[in-house]
Amino acid sequence: MDSVFSKLKQMLSFVYSLSLWQVLLLTAVIIAAFGVAGGLFGLKKQWKIICAVLFSLVFAAIIAITMVFRSQYYRGYLLVPFQRLIESQDPDDVILEMAQNAFLFVPFGTVLPFLLDGKHLKRFLATAGAALAFSITIEILQYKLSVGFAQGDDVLMNVLGAAVGFFSFLLADYISKKKKRRVKK
Repeated sequence: MDSVFSKLKQMLSFVYSLSLWQVLLLTAVIIAAFGVAGGLFGLKKQWKIICAVLFSLVFAAIIAITMVFRSQYYRGYLLVPFQRLIESQDPDDVILEMAQNAFLFVPFGTVLPFLLDGKHLKRFLATAGAALAFSITIEILQYKLSVGFAQGDDVLMNVLGAAVGFFSFLLADYISKKKKRRVKK
């Protein structure tokens, strides 16, 4: 189990060492790859099982990254949206951190819609709502357990990341429908 945690820590260090453009590129690659894979599988039972396993891993990874792998123990909160960005002497670092917070939830928004039923809007709202609830829970726990600085920006960026991840579902649905049309011809 220690090796799993050390690998996860290495992966986290890697992601947090990336530049803004690298984070954006990695996000696009994840969305495209998962969208194509989902489109090729369609919404078959096997794909849902794969997604359920992946979602469990994503959920655990987010908890580990935001709660377990903290080297500093501090407590505080900042609820005013974008206050750090506005007051920062180095806004590039704040923007990068915000992008990394969004990136953290991209896999959440990528996998969850495949596990839900309903039309696109219903799945989107459920995905965004779940990301919002999960993110708020994380921020409250970080504050209560003194393992982080609870920020409104984190919640906003996490939900944005999940919403961006949802595009992989839309891409998969598009590819799946196109594939079905091709088979019918």
